[in-house]
Amino acid sequence: MRLTILGSGSEGNCLLLESEGCRVFVDAGLTGRTLRQRMPQASSDGPPASAALLTHEHSDHVSGAEDLAKSGMILYATPGTARAAKLPQRAAGLLREIAAGTPFLHGPFRCTAVALPHDAAEPVGYVVSDGTSRIGVLTDCGHASEQVAAGYAGCDALVLETNHDIQMLLSGPYPMSLKRRIASNQGHLANLQSAQLLRMILLASAAPPRLIICAHLSKANNRPELARAALLSMLPASRERRGGVQPGRNATKLLVASQHEPLGPIDLGPGLGPGLGPEHALGQRPAAQLRLPF
Repeated sequence: MRLTILGSGSEGNCLLLESEGCRVFVDAGLTGRTLRQRMPQASSDGPPASAALLTHEHSDHVSGAEDLAKSGMILYATPGTARAAKLPQRAAGLLREIAAGTPFLHGPFRCTAVALPHDAAEPVGYVVSDGTSRIGVLTDCGHASEQVAAGYAGCDALVLETNHDIQMLLSGPYPMSLKRRIASNQGHLANLQSAQLLRMILLASAAPPRLIICAHLSKANNRPELARAALLSMLPASRERRGGVQPGRNATKLLVASQHEPLGPIDLGPGLGPGLGPEHALGQRPAAQLRLPF
């Protein structure tokens, strides 16, 4: 499986998964114009994406959904998200309603929605497998819980929200009402909450993910180095480094997604091996145009 994060943050979220000639988006928070601009940097030539898995109805996750539906893509969403985003009217018969905890198939992908605590109608994250690799997409989550952690156990790769540093949020420029919403149990994960949730996932898993990507960072209330430090504190390999020991073969790669630049493509197969720096993990190479039908 190959992963590209096309954008991650409050201005728009969308990532691309590719396997066996099939391409699907998770979320559709970027306009068609932005997707056309970023796709040549993200993927090799091939058939257009055929579906989008939507997490919830907030505009930074569904603003491009109508464009995708007009191009013929299938939209997967929970009934609550479908109603709140008006997808029955906007998707022109291409809507497929799904339920948290019930797997569904799209091409080579086996997809499972995981219910998340967030101030939306029926929000979910996703775990997607192609039979070789398993990736979890976990953003817009208000607090860490054992139930959420159980849903993401055993992932090879994890896209995990690290939205804000709590001190930066409290002292920052947002109005108090928005600060309360973000910091609430139905808001977004602070760095330390993300670390707590990662710890729960690690305890529920036989092995740690080989790749973790910090996602949905707030431009005003976080810094990449703060997000990385919080998650590194939970990883066994980071403790080995501080003790002067070289990371073992199961060392986890930790990257940070950007709002304005694609991250990837990243091959999630066995080639994501130990000792690779970010420039290798990202699979840097000349990219060709991925055809978009809109």
